[in-house]
Amino acid sequence: MPARRRRGLGHKLLAQALALLAEQGATEVAPVVIDDAPHRTPGSQAASRLFESFGFTLVDQLWTYQHRHPRGTRSSA
Repeated sequence: MPARRRRGLGHKLLAQALALLAEQGATEVAPVVIDDAPHRTPGSQAASRLFESFGFTLVDQLWTYQHRHPRGTRSSA
């Protein structure tokens, strides 16, 4: 939520999660960010900045496609 941004909560949560993973022996972390918005949103930009502040870099982008049947042509099974 925009009103909740820039208060450091995401930073604290991510730091704690990474510390816990390190305690469990993790040496690599690969977060998967699901953003189905057609364009970059303030929320997705904030998430990108947060991950970048911890040293994460974008490795790959996965695109999905969902076929939508035109109205009236969908068969009922």
